[in-house]
Amino acid sequence: MLKKEGLLSGKKSAVIKDREHIWGILSHKPSIWANWADENKIKRMSFLGITKLNDCFWSWRQILNIRPDLLKLFDYKLGKGDKFFFWHDPWPGGISIKDRYPELNFRDADIPSKTRVNQVWRNNSWNLPPPIFKDDANAWDFIRENFKVNNDVEDQVNWKANKSGKFFVKSAFQLLCDDKDNVPWFSLVWFAGFIPRHAFILWLGLKCRIMTKDRLLSWGTISSDTCSLCNDKSETMDHLFFGCVYSDCIWKGVLVWLGIRRQINPWRREISWFVRRAKGRSEIAKKRRLSFAAAVYFIWRARNEAVFNNNVMNPLQTLEGIKSSVFVLDIASS
Repeated sequence: MLKKEGLLSGKKSAVIKDREHIWGILSHKPSIWANWADENKIKRMSFLGITKLNDCFWSWRQILNIRPDLLKLFDYKLGKGDKFFFWHDPWPGGISIKDRYPELNFRDADIPSKTRVNQVWRNNSWNLPPPIFKDDANAWDFIRENFKVNNDVEDQVNWKANKSGKFFVKSAFQLLCDDKDNVPWFSLVWFAGFIPRHAFILWLGLKCRIMTKDRLLSWGTISSDTCSLCNDKSETMDHLFFGCVYSDCIWKGVLVWLGIRRQINPWRREISWFVRRAKGRSEIAKKRRLSFAAAVYFIWRARNEAVFNNNVMNPLQTLEGIKSSVFVLDIASS
């Protein structure tokens, strides 16, 4: 299921784990990680009120970044009000006071940012400061008319994706899978007998994640994006596969070896052609899939050899490497 959506299991598992971490924080679930995050990262403030994302670790920033997408999956039920933050938590009908009334300022309203809901509830009624502006009055009226604190009931955060209201990895996994559409090229990469290192590089290419020189130049990492295999054109995905004279020579050899008599297509059209013409369980289809992945892998390896070792391998040598890897696997599987 993961691979049909163009994803690798590790990446999706990490996203699910982030969701579980957020659930642990918001529901005040007793756990070592949630307690550590509360003490060291949140520091007794509102998790939903954290706005400084730059000066923190990447993993913590990833968790903070997915908060808006996950809020719709949590249902806040007001009880005592001792766990919910007045401004930042979506206890009033699924939308926080801060988001429902964006013109309101907690400093002007004389309610500090760290205030819990129970701190503005006294003697069985709301103890809100006198409104200064119209927005204040509207917000206070909305709260008074629709919500009450119940000192006999604990505050609850429920996971909407499960009837029990509790977070389960299975329900998070299903939600994540339902959000994605299958990619048409998954069987070109993942099939019985694929070569892992070839499949991984091909997967990166299909996801446009290969670090070609044009991308590195745009980030300011390098000073030139000239292709190291031909020393002529800019190294882009379309150039490297298979517009470069070096890769053109190799790919022509692969097509002839496969018995395919046609002109070389641009990268995306080659993908489309092989998706349609390398289907099924036949030996021909399998050989085509293996050869396509091997060609991408060996061309990328030759490119790295040229970049890092200043050595441009003979294209015929690269072509023989492609044939040998496919041939050996054919023998092993027969």
